[in-house]
Amino acid sequence: MRLIGVFILVFFLMISVQAGTDHETPSEYQVKAAFIYNFAKFVDWPDSADIKNADTMTIGIMGKNPFEDILDQIAASKTVNGHAIKVIYSDDRSDLDKCHIVFIANDKKDIDKQVLEHLHLNGVLSVSDCQGFANHGGIIGFVTIEGKVKFEINKAAADRAHLHLSSKLLKLAINTIGNGD
Repeated sequence: MRLIGVFILVFFLMISVQAGTDHETPSEYQVKAAFIYNFAKFVDWPDSADIKNADTMTIGIMGKNPFEDILDQIAASKTVNGHAIKVIYSDDRSDLDKCHIVFIANDKKDIDKQVLEHLHLNGVLSVSDCQGFANHGGIIGFVTIEGKVKFEINKAAADRAHLHLSSKLLKLAINTIGNGD
């Protein structure tokens, strides 16, 4: 029943971030922004990330921002489990360490595995649409199949980051990499 609720929530969020008429279909990055917003609801961060005591859920964008102002619109109008949302744009690791989620843009597709491991050591959920992201050590990688945005999860990378991903989120993934052992 909750899974149906997740789908309905994603659907209504996609509608709410549309910029134009009712006849427009959401853009690829409107859908991805809606997913990122919803990922935050189905992840438990380690105590070291201070999300339980923080006033703000911070989403970082590393590289060229493909979302335009979509994530900023979400941040201005939504909360995550009672936390306000803040979006920062930076390539500085010390800024990104303070984030709960970091989206790594395509222009950073050659990101060093050490950068990913550094983010994960700080309890950061890494997300990207770079090809093969989850297979190369990222936690959630977007893929487009038949024109639809879907995602893969690297469970082993999430476990190394001490992030607990809801079983509901894992069921929605088209592919789960690693068993977390």
